[in-house]
Amino acid sequence: MAAAPTEHGLGFSVGFCVLVGVLVGTLQPYAQRQVNDLQCCCFLCLGVAAMGFGLRLIWLARTALAVPVVLLCCQVRSPDCPEALALRLFKALEPQLGKLQEEISVQVEELSL
Repeated sequence: MAAAPTEHGLGFSVGFCVLVGVLVGTLQPYAQRQVNDLQCCCFLCLGVAAMGFGLRLIWLARTALAVPVVLLCCQVRSPDCPEALALRLFKALEPQLGKLQEEISVQVEELSL
């Protein structure tokens, strides 16, 4: 595959990456929030990396390409899955377990989903 330089190539690449990143961040097409966050971050960082390569700022491109890996490492430490949600719900309801066993309805304060 041959690539020919154009005068608008960098702008189109950066614009496309930013547009897709914003769309993924806004529309949240994936069921899990962490996947949406990672996908949005990847496209935005890809746009920044393209700008870094286009402007010959290699440190910017390398940093931008490393950011999604750092985000992924942070997400691996606290995965967002149905099991984690069930565990947070159980911990929030544990003090009111007696009322639940007596079939009395209880209300949970604010639970971060």
